[in-house]
Amino acid sequence: MKKYILIAFILVTSFQTWAQNVVTVSGKVSDSDNREIIGAGVLLEGTGIGVTTDMDGKYEIRIPADKLETGVLSVSCIGFVT
Repeated sequence: MKKYILIAFILVTSFQTWAQNVVTVSGKVSDSDNREIIGAGVLLEGTGIGVTTDMDGKYEIRIPADKLETGVLSVSCIGFVT
């Protein structure tokens, strides 16, 4: 029983440590007429981290804290050119 409690404690502690090293960035993707872009892909370049915009063109992406200052978000959607 002590073994399972120790494993659970380690997992919870590890998750809390990991969660503190992540920053949530949010925003809205819109076109030149300020209309929201639904389903646009928002990707942190050089990683596999990405999300899509919701029905209001809004997104929320969790970025590792070490990538916050140097990371670049790229946005793409079929039918649009940047």
